[in-house]
Amino acid sequence: MEPSAIIADVLSVANNSRLIAHLFQTMMQRNRERRQRNLREYLNCERGIYLLQSAGPRTLDIMVAMGHVDPVERRCWARETSTDWWDRIVLQVWDESQWLRNFRMRKCTFMEFCELLSPALKRQDTQMRAALSVQKRVAIALWKLATPDSYRSVANQFGVGKSTV
Repeated sequence: MEPSAIIADVLSVANNSRLIAHLFQTMMQRNRERRQRNLREYLNCERGIYLLQSAGPRTLDIMVAMGHVDPVERRCWARETSTDWWDRIVLQVWDESQWLRNFRMRKCTFMEFCELLSPALKRQDTQMRAALSVQKRVAIALWKLATPDSYRSVANQFGVGKSTV
């Protein structure tokens, strides 16, 4: 084989190798950008914003490098519930006899009870949701104890999730 043919073959292999390496780097860069974009979209939910802020500025790069970025597009959501019954009817409209029939105590006793339990039951609001008030938590417990209602119906009554009851 002639030296010029060998040189041409070597140059061809070198060029092909460079093209393959460039293609591979381009694919890796696009994949990294796609994963970063997906993570940014995920982190735009309130929970994700809290995670990113609390963990530091390099969290995105670390999560991408470790492969913790899920390429599946996801959305944050919560089911709409109504708390009007508790907020507007029970607390504002019910008289003492209705409180006594439904919660087995008067409203003033209920409020004193809540005040006593407040240090143990008070919770802080989070990035995901506002905490339930002590009054509502106590009312849910008393309602469940005072009635034969299911967890689901008590949850619907107070506008909370079944697992909250």
